[in-house]
Amino acid sequence: MKGDARIEVPALERALAILNYISEQRSHAASVPELAAALKIPTSSAYRIVDVLLDKRLVTEDPGSGLLMLGPGCMALGYVARNFSPVARAAQPVLRDLARDTHHMAEIAVRVGPWRLMRLEQWRTENTPVSFRGREGQLIPLNHDNAHGLCFLSFSPARVIGEFRAAAADTRFQKFLMRYTPIPDDLAERCARFREQGYARSNEPNPETNVRVAVPLFDPHSSRSLVAATLAVACHADELSDAKAARWAKALHLRAKALAQIFVEQGIRLI
Repeated sequence: MKGDARIEVPALERALAILNYISEQRSHAASVPELAAALKIPTSSAYRIVDVLLDKRLVTEDPGSGLLMLGPGCMALGYVARNFSPVARAAQPVLRDLARDTHHMAEIAVRVGPWRLMRLEQWRTENTPVSFRGREGQLIPLNHDNAHGLCFLSFSPARVIGEFRAAAADTRFQKFLMRYTPIPDDLAERCARFREQGYARSNEPNPETNVRVAVPLFDPHSSRSLVAATLAVACHADELSDAKAARWAKALHLRAKALAQIFVEQGIRLI
């Protein structure tokens, strides 16, 4: 249907809006009246759509509160989608080699929506601490609080930082973007330094916190420098010295180049 005029299916549009709304809540749960009010759907229509979603197990109802949450049907779809993703499949051997060489967890994150990233695939070694946060398929904000987000901001055109600030002030994105610390006044300068050194890293005062070193993977199908994904290595904050970060960044760049070549050879597109 590429190139055809978009055909609207109101019930389907509303069902997808309901699923997206639930997924975006901090508690990942919502009531039908809340959904109807937030999405400007007649309450009677919202109940009918939710009944179908419940029947298909795309949502489930908490027996205590009656709140709706995403159901096992969504989990199954997500598992299949990630498992058969050509990007994830192509990245697996690259991440495996990266994890083996660094002796830490390696991962790739891709952009999946406005100011939103997904940890699409990870590879762990036998020595990877089980305390590492983050799982395959997890959504993370494209913001200044994580290395993947900092990498996108640092290696994208300079205007993107201004667009990020505007999005962070928009109520549609605030819940997802601004979960942690305020945007620093010197974000543009920080991103410029990351761009100059060739990689971004998250900084955490807690030594037990997970931190990452991330480099950009540019869209190999475009003549413009568009960040299509980011590759990263994760460790505990107290393990990451400047020398180790620079060494890992060099290995990450080599793997990013190799993965970009695989995408070209196999015709895989990320953007």
